[in-house]
Amino acid sequence: MKKIYLLLAITIISISCNQSPKSYHISGQVTDTELNGKIVYLSRISGEELVNVDSVMVEEGNFEFKGIQDIPAVYYLRFNDNIDIYTSFILENAELVAVLGSESSVKGSNLNNRLQSFIKKNETFDEEMKALEKIYLEKAADNTLTEDIEIRLSNKYDSINELFIEHIQNFILSNLDNVSGAFVLVRYQNLFEDKQLENIISKSETAFQNEIGVKQIAERLRRIASVAEGKMFADMNLRLPNGAPGKLSDYAGKGKFTIVDFWASWCGPCRVALPELIDIYNEYKNKGVDVVGVSLDIDSTEWVNAIENLHIPWVQLSDLKGWDAEATKVYGVNSIPHLMLINPDGSIAAKGMNEKELRIKLQELLK
Repeated sequence: MKKIYLLLAITIISISCNQSPKSYHISGQVTDTELNGKIVYLSRISGEELVNVDSVMVEEGNFEFKGIQDIPAVYYLRFNDNIDIYTSFILENAELVAVLGSESSVKGSNLNNRLQSFIKKNETFDEEMKALEKIYLEKAADNTLTEDIEIRLSNKYDSINELFIEHIQNFILSNLDNVSGAFVLVRYQNLFEDKQLENIISKSETAFQNEIGVKQIAERLRRIASVAEGKMFADMNLRLPNGAPGKLSDYAGKGKFTIVDFWASWCGPCRVALPELIDIYNEYKNKGVDVVGVSLDIDSTEWVNAIENLHIPWVQLSDLKGWDAEATKVYGVNSIPHLMLINPDGSIAAKGMNEKELRIKLQELLK
């Protein structure tokens, strides 16, 4: 009988030890005494906004949150917008330990410990690249930057950057079954081509795909697929600089090749690339090629002034909504400058080119 009781006791202990926590408890500390009396917010992304779901005051350097989180998700611990101290983490039912300060972190669960190790390694790469940048700038300033030194610094920087990207890729591919991998993919999505993003998401599991940032990427990829090369261009209802309505269809698909230049007055790289695009326009404008600018500006005055000051000779369209513009929704544009070439019949010939690639494409199509 004693043996039976002993076996039952061991079984009960084993079951209780293997049960997952049913709630979360965040024990937090701040490293700056000036943060005492300040409000810490527990926040997460909802749609396009960062929404506060709970808050608590820092008392004697400590704070805590308690609650239930059904599914692990990306959350943030932060103060108000005037205090640049925050950290992102995976909120799940577990005992979590948070530190907010010059080096913020959240640890205590497998997912968060894994994520923190990843972040620490990334910081190492970042410090190494910044150190090289510092050497470069110092030598450039005192005129000791020889061609040989510049090449060695550049090669070293590229080598570290390759390891940095490899580290990110490896972490994502090792965490396709959980939200930590999704969080890293969303943060570093610009390092991947669209086909790579599509491949990663297709191989991931539900917990990964359900993260809101991944859903947004997937939606953008679906939109892009509908306006892929070979498909007919999608129209956009925009406005001319004088405020009059204007559509892309007013100019594209009218028997000419149409270059669509997605840009903005505040975009430095767009300004740098503009002279070459003007050269292409002047070279091909009498050969059945036109250009339409689609701006991601917000301020009408800045947009109009830039058109005039930069002497842009082609028609301009915009809805003055910045990154919320119809262009980003219809064509999935997430970086500028971005060039698209539309065939005379309205089908898309090429997308995402730089000026050099555009010139080669035009030579190929007009030969």
